[in-house]
Amino acid sequence: MLKHYCLFFYILASPLCIAQNDSLLIQQNQISIKSLEAKTQYLNRSLNIQSKQFRNLQYQLEIIRSRNDSLNENLQLELAAFTKNMERFQASQAQTERALNNALLDFQAKFEAQNEYAQKMQSTLDSRIQLELIYAAATGIILIILFLAFNKLMLKRGLKQNLASWNQFQDHFLKKSVS
Repeated sequence: MLKHYCLFFYILASPLCIAQNDSLLIQQNQISIKSLEAKTQYLNRSLNIQSKQFRNLQYQLEIIRSRNDSLNENLQLELAAFTKNMERFQASQAQTERALNNALLDFQAKFEAQNEYAQKMQSTLDSRIQLELIYAAATGIILIILFLAFNKLMLKRGLKQNLASWNQFQDHFLKKSVS
């Protein structure tokens, strides 16, 4: 009978245990569901916040893109103006360089012409100086010859006069001593 008793007790206790296990499972599942619902609500709120932040970031991105486009346009305009200014500057610089080269060529031609003229003047001056030196030397020689000739002539005349004076003195002295 103990067997029956055990069997009866087992048959009776077994559904109660199962029912108790099922109710515990249901409670655990309900707690899990509530926890999941709370997590879902938290995630929904977080998703809404992130969605708002995403829309805000998209709006800021659009603003940045529009600013970037306007900056690109301004940059392109400034670059075009800078390029035009640079081309004008290069053209002006090339023109200035050509004018400077022409001025240097003119200066070089004038300098060479002046050098040729200076060489001609130097050769003319050299020839004139040589001619003047020849004339001066010839004049000096002629003057020396004239001086020597005049000196000789004067010496002869002086000697003649001295000799005549001496002769007169002797005549005069002899006349006095004879008288």
